[in-house]
Amino acid sequence: MNKFGVQYLNEALEKELRKKVCISDLRAENKEIRKTLKKFQQGYTKRNLEEIDSFMKKIFIDSHETSILGTGTGELALGIDEVRNLIEDDWKYWGDINIDCENANISRFEDVAWVSTKGSVKYIFEDTLERYDNYLSFIKDKVHDDTLTPKQKVTYINWILALTYHQRLQGKREYLWPLGLSGVLLRDKDRWKFKHIKFSIPRANFPDERFENSKQYTDSYNEQNNKANEYKYNQITPQIKELLKSFQVDILGIEDITKEMIEKYFVKSKIPYIIGHENQWYYGIDQINEFFNKSDKFNVNLDIEHSIASTSGEITWQENIKMGPYHITMQTLFIAT
Repeated sequence: MNKFGVQYLNEALEKELRKKVCISDLRAENKEIRKTLKKFQQGYTKRNLEEIDSFMKKIFIDSHETSILGTGTGELALGIDEVRNLIEDDWKYWGDINIDCENANISRFEDVAWVSTKGSVKYIFEDTLERYDNYLSFIKDKVHDDTLTPKQKVTYINWILALTYHQRLQGKREYLWPLGLSGVLLRDKDRWKFKHIKFSIPRANFPDERFENSKQYTDSYNEQNNKANEYKYNQITPQIKELLKSFQVDILGIEDITKEMIEKYFVKSKIPYIIGHENQWYYGIDQINEFFNKSDKFNVNLDIEHSIASTSGEITWQENIKMGPYHITMQTLFIAT
C-alpha cells in the first residue's frame, strides 16, 4: 500500500475518460449507490426526528468505525452513536441542505465505493427587534468577559456590527453557501451504506479557533485533536504515516515538482485525480503535476499525528482532520499495490 488512488470523479472528467475508453457507464452501474445518496437527501429534507433511527439503519454501517467529519471545529463524530447525535443536531439546527444526487460522482472497487458531489446549504435570517436585542446582549457579554483581551473584544464587536450592515429592506436575508459532500460506502448484503461522510464548505476566512481565538474555540480545537489521538479504532498504520510524511517533503515542501515525483505517489494505471482547495479538478499525472507546481500560495502542512483511517479489503481511506493555517482537511484513498 504505497500509492494514492482515485478519489473523486466529476462530470467533465467522466466524459474525458469515456473518450479514452477507460470506464463504462457509471450511472447505470452505480444506480444502487445513488439510491442511498437520495435517501440521505430525503432524510435531511424531512428532518423527522421520529424517523432518525430507521434512517440510520438504512443509510449507515452499524459500526464503531463509522464516522462523519462536519464543517466546523468539534464536528468529528466517531462511531455510530456519535454520528446519530451529529445528524440529529443537523436536523434541528442546520440550514436547508440540497445535494446534487443525479450528478454525484461515483467510483467503485469491489465492495467499496467512494462518492463526491456538490450541493448547497440555505439559511434565512430575519431582521427582527429580538435579533438586535440579542446582538446588544452579545456585545455586553463580551465587553464584560474577563477571559478576553481588548483586541478580542473589539473583534467581536466589529463582527456584530458587520452583521447589522447586512439588513435588507424586506427584513429577511437568504444566504446560499456552496457545500461539498464526499464519502465512502460499503456493500452491506444487497445495500450500499455509508461508512464515512465528509461535509465541506469553502472558507474565505480563518476558522473559528483562529478568528475568535477565545477559550471556547481553542478548547474545542484541542478536544478534537485529542479525540482523534485517542480513537481506538483508528487503523492508520506506520506505513501510511511514513507515506504521508514523505509526500509532505517531496510534493508539498518543494518547488518544480517533476512528473517522476508525482508517479511515485499516484497510481498511474488507475487514472488518478484530485480536487484542489478551490474545487478545481485535475486528473492524470500531467494535470496533477500542473496543480502542485502552480499552487505556490497553497501553504500546507499535513497534520499526520491527528489523522484517522479505516480499511476494507485493499482500500484504505484516511482523513487529515486539519492542515495548515486555514483548517483545510484532506481525504485520501489508498489502493494496495
